[in-house]
Amino acid sequence: MPKRRLPLGAVDGGHPTLWGQIEIKPESELLLHRDAKVLTAYRTGKGDGWWERRKQGALTKDGELIEELTDWRGSRPIYAWPSQESVRVRSGIRERTVLYGGTLYEHFGHLLLDLTRLYQLLPLFRESDLPFWLHYHGGVANGEITNHVVLEWLDCLGVRDRIKLVDDNIRCELLVSSPVLYRDRCFVRRDMPRATTRSLRPALRAKLAKIKRRKNRVAYLTRTQLSGGTSRFIGEDNVVDHISRLPFVDIYTPEDLSIPRKLRLFMQYDYVVGFIQASMLLKYFLPVACAEKVAQVIALTSGHQSLNSNWVNLTRAYGFLDYTVDCSVYDSSPTEFATDVAGSPLDAGMGDFQRSTLIDHQIAIQIIEQLGGA
Repeated sequence: MPKRRLPLGAVDGGHPTLWGQIEIKPESELLLHRDAKVLTAYRTGKGDGWWERRKQGALTKDGELIEELTDWRGSRPIYAWPSQESVRVRSGIRERTVLYGGTLYEHFGHLLLDLTRLYQLLPLFRESDLPFWLHYHGGVANGEITNHVVLEWLDCLGVRDRIKLVDDNIRCELLVSSPVLYRDRCFVRRDMPRATTRSLRPALRAKLAKIKRRKNRVAYLTRTQLSGGTSRFIGEDNVVDHISRLPFVDIYTPEDLSIPRKLRLFMQYDYVVGFIQASMLLKYFLPVACAEKVAQVIALTSGHQSLNSNWVNLTRAYGFLDYTVDCSVYDSSPTEFATDVAGSPLDAGMGDFQRSTLIDHQIAIQIIEQLGGA
């Protein structure tokens, strides 16, 4: 294999493509609060960033903010509730027990990874009649979510009919929730694998465990149809054109596939390959019964900060032998940009992509050819 192939779990802080911290934290404990309040979001009309223009949170019976229920991206709090306003919170509706699962975000990667509070609760309350309460700021019509991807994921979890959207303050006799099992670019907790591998609905888990391998060995996930996102990899078209003629490769555009179909790919192929993307996160939700035959991920990267540390942390926590391949053109000057103080990329005038990097497409082609024994 080319020298740039590296086990994801072996990536260290000095790797040129890495972005974020590497840390596996101890297991978490459930959050239990008596006479607590869950606060619906309100618009502040203030702030330059989207993460400042709403506020939401939860309070103890003494009016203290429950810090574990504030979302973070790197070092940046999302919709953080200002404690000085706590005294002005009205009571709202009343519930005996509230199972609070966090916030639904529509971006596919955040939809999967920012619901870890819900994944922690699911195995414990799968057979309960209690609803799961979630914050959501996307499209809602007549109390129903209109984003079909969000609905599809809730169906995969088997909780679509049990979701309640937090659209009012709630005073509850018992608030049950969890600290996050993952924090973007910072850490993964040791109990995240136990939560996610049990989170899909039982019928879907059973179907996935019975899937048989295809004759072709490699599923390639192309990003060439994307019009926006975090990274644009210039030259991927050349990779797709070449491997489309290889008999052991099937090429997929993830945006054209349902979530169950994406999950199936990891059971049908020996390898799932592509420039790193959110669809690869679905591997972390496959049930334990699938662990021995799940596909190996070969995550292609290129350029400074093109590998989020989440992938390293998740790989270490789950014990998967997945690989990253740096397809950088070392003697070129990729189009990059500065990062803000929170480590979050800033737009550099490259359309709807935050960064654009030239790749050495021959490295990617060589890797894929060798996976098929070519």
